[in-house]
Parts: sequence; C-alpha cells; structure tokens
Amino acid sequence: MKKKSKEISSNKDNAIDTSPVKTDVYKYPRGNRYNIVYAKTPNNNQHVRRSDEELQKIINSKPKNWTKKDFLGEGKLNNQKLLTRKETDRKTLKFYQTGKRINMKNIFDNSTEESIREFKKGEIDFETLKNRSSTIKWRSNMSNQERKLHDQKVYENLTDEQLEAKRKRQKDYYEKITGKK
Repeated sequence: MKKKSKEISSNKDNAIDTSPVKTDVYKYPRGNRYNIVYAKTPNNNQHVRRSDEELQKIINSKPKNWTKKDFLGEGKLNNQKLLTRKETDRKTLKFYQTGKRINMKNIFDNSTEESIREFKKGEIDFETLKNRSSTIKWRSNMSNQERKLHDQKVYENLTDEQLEAKRKRQKDYYEKITGKK
C-alpha cells in the first residue's frame, strides 16, 4: 500500500508557491512537524503590535489608582481587559499605582490627632504618617507586659546621643502638656 503524501491546503485566492528543499529563494518554513516545505514569503501575523505611545495614552486616560491587574481585567476596579500580559510587562510604560492600594481610613483610624494635624499642614510626609500609624496599631495589640519588655530592650540598646535626644523630647513633651517651662 502506497502512502499518500501530505500537502498543505491553501485557498485558491492565496496560492502559495512552495518547494520541498530550502534554497536562497525558498527560505521560509511552512507546514507541520511531519511535512515541512519552504515558501518565498514569510507567514503573516494578523496581530499588529501596539506602540508604547498608544498604550501610555490608554494608561493615562484611566484613574491613577489603577494597577496592572486592573488593566488586565483581573483587578478590583475594572473587569474588562484593556491590555495584554505582554503589554503590561513592557519596561517603558509608566503605571501610577504599583503594589497594594492603601486604605487611608485605616491609617487615619490608627493615627493620633497630632500626627494627622502635622500631615495636613505638610510638616510630615505620608511615609512618616503611615509608619506612626502602623507602630500605634502594632503596639495596641500588645499586652502591657509585652510593651514593657519591648521598651526595656529598646532602651538598653540606645546610644548616649539617642538617650540625650530622648530626654530632650520627653522634657519638651512634658512642658507642652503641662504648660510649664
């Protein structure tokens, strides 16, 4: 029984000129893993790659708090796919929000009124406010005994300069609270 040779099917409108041997003219591989033939023209990809400028316009047109996941349609703020995974991985694009979103309500709930006032006046930056808030939250979850032990460990490791600065801060705070000088 004679084996039939496999041929690549093509539309009559799109007649492909192929050769079973690779030459200077026929140099683009076509076919499958069993029957490779060579064509004069390369395969055409139907997808056109969007430029970085186009993608950046899309990113700029959306809210600043969107993450890459939101543009992929996997985030909390958007469920429509606007960009592909490969497009979001491009290094030239600037996404305004990276990482987790910050819940300002939690930060203000765990901050002192003094810290909030300083932040609103612009005396401290957001990172400082966030650090103070997390410290207060962390310390409020401790028992009094744990807090006392932790403070003792920290106090033992202070240098002379740090001790002097601590004493001055405590003195200023006491004077501020009592109104004495």
